[in-house]
Amino acid sequence: MNYRITDFKHIPGKNCVTTALRNILNYYHILLSEELILGLAGGLGFYYIELPGFPNPFIGGNSSNLIGRFCHNMDLQLFELRKENQEAAHKAMVGKILSDIPVIVKIDLYYLDYFRSKFHFSGHRVIPVGIDDAYVYVADTGFRTIKQTSIENFKKGRASGYGPRPPSNLQLFINIPEKNLPILDNLWGIIRRNARQMVSSPDDNGLVSLEKFAANADKFKDPEYLLIQIEKAGTGGALGRLMYRDFLSEANLYRPHQTLLQAYKLYAEVVEIYEGIVKELKQETMPDLKKPLMEVLDYEKRAAELLAGL
Repeated sequence: MNYRITDFKHIPGKNCVTTALRNILNYYHILLSEELILGLAGGLGFYYIELPGFPNPFIGGNSSNLIGRFCHNMDLQLFELRKENQEAAHKAMVGKILSDIPVIVKIDLYYLDYFRSKFHFSGHRVIPVGIDDAYVYVADTGFRTIKQTSIENFKKGRASGYGPRPPSNLQLFINIPEKNLPILDNLWGIIRRNARQMVSSPDDNGLVSLEKFAANADKFKDPEYLLIQIEKAGTGGALGRLMYRDFLSEANLYRPHQTLLQAYKLYAEVVEIYEGIVKELKQETMPDLKKPLMEVLDYEKRAAELLAGL
């Protein structure tokens, strides 16, 4: 067996989820930027979790369930499939490939042959676009070409038990959109809800966790891992704030509003602070995080309050 999804084109991106969504939408002839997809998913968030075995506390800059949120906000049909059995999960995925239906697979990137990662991360997403008797061929975020990984390791990655949210053999696919996406109708409402979620943080995904990040700055001991967390782990830069800053600029083109520009400027300040931290981390030194993170918290609170009243 040797098959590739017909006419699928991989365009490298910044974040594994938004890249996968953008490339699938492109496959269905809907052209959106990654930044717009992030914003339309209500993708701004922040989480802080202390996990045993990790060099630093686990941090991330996005809200949860970006794919589900995007599809809900854009009236798209999303189908989720989980299989307890690895072989059943693999068979279901192969069936979609052979039917020319791109799916998004959640996987622990530690097991991907081409990644050669020293760390487990179970929140990674890829699109399997081909299969043969030995390898799965995947479209993956920033890689310029389709990559291959052994079927055995691909199965291991899908069934990885590493947290905080193991992959559980999850795959997702979207029905072909039958109408234009309701971007203009829903844009301000999505931004407003996302900002209010940042403020209220019902699942600690928001300002509450950002406060924990600032308060526990001294718990971050490993500069290499923190650099990955802030800049390289599919954040698109500055823990997702670079992409969200640019989303606000693009949103202002769709529906101009002074509040969007004011929030854009605040997130530009946040990005600049993170870029300063990253510069030190690249020199393999751990900067004093307390003061810059308190500044980040102040800017983010002001931005969330502004956007919550849009």
